[in-house]
Amino acid sequence: MSESYRKLIQFSIFFLIAAIAVFFYMNGKDNTVMPHGSNMAMEDDGSDKMQEELASFKAALDEDPENLQTIIKIANLNYDLNQSDSAIVYYEKALEIEPDQADILTDCAVMHFREGNSEKALEYLEKAINLEPNLGQAWFNKGFILMAGMNEPVEAIAAWRKFIEIEPESKQAKFIKSQIEAIEANENN
Repeated sequence: MSESYRKLIQFSIFFLIAAIAVFFYMNGKDNTVMPHGSNMAMEDDGSDKMQEELASFKAALDEDPENLQTIIKIANLNYDLNQSDSAIVYYEKALEIEPDQADILTDCAVMHFREGNSEKALEYLEKAINLEPNLGQAWFNKGFILMAGMNEPVEAIAAWRKFIEIEPESKQAKFIKSQIEAIEANENN
């Protein structure tokens, strides 16, 4: 492979990652990009409200340390607050109670990715996919992590194709299709 072709591929990968990030950022948090399921609306003072809610849930957890729903709420709030390390602690605590929860595995994978551990993130996603093969979010995240964290475009495209198969009419599927076409067009030039 020539050096110019190699640089073109690297630029394409970088462009894809940047375009995905911008697309989902511009379309808001409630879209399919690695959500944990919280529908809390972010206001100007949303962080303060979430911190208050987090303190309340932690107090409730002191009263009932095995309450799965409270543990998940704490993990989700930490997710929203970009406190990956704390979110991981609570997601993993939830998984100790209910180990076969594909959504929790998927969310925990995202947090591991944010912490820079792509390998661990992929392990969690594989578990989630094995539990729920049609969980589109897990496939989407797997593709994103393979592309952004592992620089594995062929594997990423395969994961995204599975996501598109599961959620063909979603905005994200349409966007991903166009990005796959752009990558493949660059490979053929």
